[in-house]
Amino acid sequence: MDPEKLKGLGNEALKNKQFEEAINFYTEAIGAAEKLSLPVHTYYSNRAAAQLNLENYDGALNDSDSAIAAKPDWPKGYSRRGNALHNLRRYAEAEAAYKDGLKYGETDSGCIKGLAELEPFLSGPGNSQPMGSPFGNPAEIMKKLAAHPETKEWLKDPAYMQMLMTLQQNPQNIMQYMSDPRMMKTFSVMTGLDLGAMAGGPPNAGGNSEEMETEPMPTFDHSDQPKQAGNSTTHNLNDMMEDDISDDDMETQDPAVEEAKAQKEREAMAENEKASGTAAYKKRDFELAHKHYAKSFEIDPKNMVYLLNTAAVYLEEKKFEECRKTCEKAVDVGRENRSDFKMIAKALARIGTSYEKEQNMEASMIWFNKSLAEFRDKTIMDKVKKMKKKSEEAKRRAYFSEEKFLESKGLGNECFKNADFPGGVANYNDALKRKDDQDKANHPDLAVIYCNRAACYTKLMEFSLAVTDCDKAIKFNPDFIKGYLRKGTALEAMRKPTEAKKAFELALAKDSTSTEAQNGLQRVYQKSFEERNDPEKVRERVAKDPEVREIMSDPSMRLILEQMQQNPNALKDHLQNPDISAKIQKLIDVGIISLGQR
Repeated sequence: MDPEKLKGLGNEALKNKQFEEAINFYTEAIGAAEKLSLPVHTYYSNRAAAQLNLENYDGALNDSDSAIAAKPDWPKGYSRRGNALHNLRRYAEAEAAYKDGLKYGETDSGCIKGLAELEPFLSGPGNSQPMGSPFGNPAEIMKKLAAHPETKEWLKDPAYMQMLMTLQQNPQNIMQYMSDPRMMKTFSVMTGLDLGAMAGGPPNAGGNSEEMETEPMPTFDHSDQPKQAGNSTTHNLNDMMEDDISDDDMETQDPAVEEAKAQKEREAMAENEKASGTAAYKKRDFELAHKHYAKSFEIDPKNMVYLLNTAAVYLEEKKFEECRKTCEKAVDVGRENRSDFKMIAKALARIGTSYEKEQNMEASMIWFNKSLAEFRDKTIMDKVKKMKKKSEEAKRRAYFSEEKFLESKGLGNECFKNADFPGGVANYNDALKRKDDQDKANHPDLAVIYCNRAACYTKLMEFSLAVTDCDKAIKFNPDFIKGYLRKGTALEAMRKPTEAKKAFELALAKDSTSTEAQNGLQRVYQKSFEERNDPEKVRERVAKDPEVREIMSDPSMRLILEQMQQNPNALKDHLQNPDISAKIQKLIDVGIISLGQR
């Protein structure tokens, strides 16, 4: 297809928020344009826009880079790149992209707006991207420092605590404290990195990381999900000193170890409840299953799997609205705690399934596509393809109407009589959609419409389209003589006498009394005879006919022609082969060779 038409379809899908379809159309446009050696930058840019709407920022970044590579002086490519980098939180790179775009378009609104939106995120020195805190969660920091035998003593020093609070509020002040000998040890304990060894000093035996790994637990969805740390809330260091740590605690307890132990116990309790819920679900005791899953989530509210299992029970109960609300909550919990994107996709797909069971295919497709934007699960992809095909078939069948068929056919005939041939084509197009072409009972009627449309194409001098329509008419109704006659006329206009003669001969085979077929044959023979005797016209026909050039370039045909020239009796043997006979006849019709007495 024309890449611009494909882009138009993509734009329409984008407006309708059908982002996956838009991406498919833009991808086809890129392929079509590359085959024709046409510019592709706009198609990559539009596909990047669709990727941004799906929150696939890495894909959007790749497409914007492709757009820039295809046309380096186009500001829009840089605007798309900046947008993608902004969403990826790569603010400094986004700023550079927007500024590069303004080099090629000083008034580009996309780049100007993008830079304005970046300002709050470039509050570092010299308008740079601010440094994130290297310390992480302050509560975790204090637990690590209190657990270490050396740093826990320093926590009693007000000056040391003041230093920690200052850095927590503004990490960029770190350089003023680098002369304090306690700073490197503090960093080692907080980060788990042996900074002393890195600097060439002795290994830091006490600077171990307190991060723990837990074995993934089996889930109701038959997939394992390891626990992931969520975004911790930032606390004031003074508050932590008052609430979490006392002198007695530092002397007698290891808070990090105690918390890790308590967390493991909670996870084990939650998994036990989940196992009981799954057992109840299998027995179809849905009320009991709900109770156990609710208890699991109450114990471990950071694990979205328990909500997913609850949604599965609602789905089985046909409580679709409750299922959807629970899945949406699961997605929020999963995103907040950085759960595996496959689990997020599963929750979104379950919402799609709930709509599918309600026969709301449009809503179902929307949610399945959202799921695929998170993870390209093959099962969901296959389901979407089937649903799309089923939806298109339903729309096609909904368009069938005998009354509308006759109306469009009549309007097409009227347009043809009034020499409104484009109007005739449009009405015949509509008529063809009004009948099921898979029902053989409709084939004779459809053959007439194809033949009528071929007549319009002939008047518009679109002879190749006319031949294609005639072939379709003949396929639907092999006894429809008008299909052969109009095909012969179109081929005659295309200066293809061999094919035209065959079409007229087939028409005579259907009706030996057809005057139109006889006249057509006579015209073809007469024209062929006249042009065979005109060397200039022979050369012109050879130059315009790729089939003739192909025959003449075939080494085996050249050998046969040489044999015929040296021994005319060899012709009889060669004519026994239908393929060779057709090629020889083609050369005779064009006038390259002639048969006669020597």
